[in-house]
Amino acid sequence: VGRLLEEEDSYGHDEPSYIVGFEHEYPILDRELRLSPERIKKRVLASIPHSTIELAAHQVETTSSQLSDIRGAGWQYVYADLALTEQTVLREVQKSGSHILRIGAVPHVKIDTVKPSRSYEKYIRSPSWHRENQREGLDTSIGHLENVDCSNPYVVGLCNSVQVTIDAKSFTDAIDKLNRLSMISPMAVALAGNSRFLECQDTGFSDVRFLAWATSHDSRSEEEVSAGRNPRVGLPDEYYGGMGDYFSRILEWPFVLNHEDNVPHAFDVGQGLFWREARLKWFREKSRVGVEFRPISLQPTLEEDLGVMAFVIGRLVWSQLYNEEMLPIDKVHANRRATEKSGFQSVLYFRRENGDIATSRSASSLDLEIDRAVRGLASIECEETLVK
Repeated sequence: VGRLLEEEDSYGHDEPSYIVGFEHEYPILDRELRLSPERIKKRVLASIPHSTIELAAHQVETTSSQLSDIRGAGWQYVYADLALTEQTVLREVQKSGSHILRIGAVPHVKIDTVKPSRSYEKYIRSPSWHRENQREGLDTSIGHLENVDCSNPYVVGLCNSVQVTIDAKSFTDAIDKLNRLSMISPMAVALAGNSRFLECQDTGFSDVRFLAWATSHDSRSEEEVSAGRNPRVGLPDEYYGGMGDYFSRILEWPFVLNHEDNVPHAFDVGQGLFWREARLKWFREKSRVGVEFRPISLQPTLEEDLGVMAFVIGRLVWSQLYNEEMLPIDKVHANRRATEKSGFQSVLYFRRENGDIATSRSASSLDLEIDRAVRGLASIECEETLVK
């Protein structure tokens, strides 16, 4: 980290581009709608170079085959690339009669039946550590209609997302994007809730994915909870004050994977265990840093994935373009709790055009936010048909 901070100047650039890359987490189910065995995933991994394993044996993660500049007609190339990758995934899993399920949380499978990816030690060690270190008396039941016990950290293996990483032009720009994406996150969740059911139970939440993750991985002590510290998963306690502050936040949490094999990779492991809704992603060989946005559940279609992400990116561009005054972080947390529970029916804090903070049903305030996103996309000359 010290060396990285010393290299700050080498990470700066002023290229007139808006570079993004995407990731998709796909759950694979067999013809009986059971979680597929790991050998099916391995078939996908062998066919797609830009794919990797995920927590659960039935999950696979794919990425953009290359980063794309979304200005002009760039979104067309993004869509074509991701569509080709998804078609390849489908082709490979269908050879065994399996399917992918486009949903933020597999709704009908018992959490205790999730099996870890055996080829990656952290997917065994980390869930075990977090279950062993849940504090006594922790309430792991979630739901306001029907309840589900989320004490098992492998509930995350039922959860699936679409993520975007956005190139930053400097350390300062990276932290600014990180903070603004944290503020924007509840708006996007209101638009994109797609994980209501677990274990055939209707939790009543519009999107339960991050709540299940935060609950199952809650290793805070009673003292930390009393002091108001938020879980390791989700939004930050405060906006980040700079790159040094960002790394200090990572170091506040137990490393978990204290195995000699991880010592040479401590930087990457520590980054990987920082489960915030937005976090930094380092491309050190290129001296570039991106900001990864993570709270969006996998949508029913690829078109909807990109529609939500177009909103997120456009809204971020608008926020930076007009140097939008940040919502107080406690209002952001309130918005997040509201939108994961009630989606479009949430009452949200937002800023009017004159800068005043007001509250409104998200269905009403989101009209304003979508208009801001459209203006943001137009300002970086995205294709007019996408903006519309």
